[in-house]
Order: sequence, then C-alpha cells, then structure tokens
Amino acid sequence: LPFVQAAALTDISDALSDSDLSATSDHAWEFTTIAALDQNDTIVFTLDPDSSAFTINNLAVTDVTGESGLNVVAACGGGTDELTMATTTTTITLTVCAGDIIPAGAIAPTFDNARITNPGTAGSRVMRVRTTNDGVTTRDAADTRVAIIDDVTVTASVNTIFIFTSDNGGLHVLE
Repeated sequence: LPFVQAAALTDISDALSDSDLSATSDHAWEFTTIAALDQNDTIVFTLDPDSSAFTINNLAVTDVTGESGLNVVAACGGGTDELTMATTTTTITLTVCAGDIIPAGAIAPTFDNARITNPGTAGSRVMRVRTTNDGVTTRDAADTRVAIIDDVTVTASVNTIFIFTSDNGGLHVLE
C-alpha cells in the first residue's frame, strides 16, 4: 500500500480582535501553502475541533477581507483566483472555482464584522487549517492556538520619590 502523509502548512497564525469570554470577534488568519490549489480543492478552517466551543454566526462573503493570494466570491465568475465559501457553526470552507488556481505561498484571509463568537470559558483553543485535494483528501494541515481569557483589570500603586540637588550641592530624597 502506498504511504500518504499530509505536509505541514507554514507560518500559521490566527489573531483575534477580541479574546474575551463569549465576545464576538474577527479572525485574521495567515499561513503559507507549499502546494498550489486548483479547481475543487478546498481550504478548511476548523475552530476548536476538540470541543467546538466557537460559533460562526451568519458569515458572508462580504465579511472576508484582506485576502492575500485569493479572492472569495459569492459565485464563480471570470477571475483566475476565485473561491466560494460555505460555513457550518464551527467550520469555514473555501472551494477553488473551476478553472482557477491559487498559487502556493502566503494566504491571509480575515473574517470580519465580529461573526464568530468565542467560547464562554477561558483556555487555550486549537484552531486548524487544512487544504484538500478535490475537497476530500487532506493535502496540507496545521494547527495553531488562541487564548480565550476573561477581562483583565490592572491596578497599580506607585510610591513617588523625588531626587533633587539643591543650590548648595546637597542631594535630597523625598518619599
């Protein structure tokens, strides 16, 4: 039997606009593919595959911005780098349109307009991105992590100390 292994994506990250508990947030992904994608290949983003604690809410093509290396569209048209989008409550799937090619290299979609709700409990969560061959067989895959934290309040008490010299050359310290 032939041995098949998925290659790793490189330089993967997912930056949240708000990492508070139960907050709605934007997700700015960045990663580099090592292989080009062609028609019917997919890029699948799975939010917290271990517990499915994130929720995707009415994410639309117009909520995808800042794409680098791809063009997310509602319907395939005349471009050469187009992908359509489908979502579930925990996954976002981008599918390459017929006749199009997404070259290997940097890809950076941002899912804007606070359409993703964070988990209600604090913790480190796995965020997975993978590419597939014809939407089925995993080609490249990698995980990154995001931290979901409760509000952070910082207070400080600072003692004031004045150090000065007087005209007569003396050094004085006031606390």
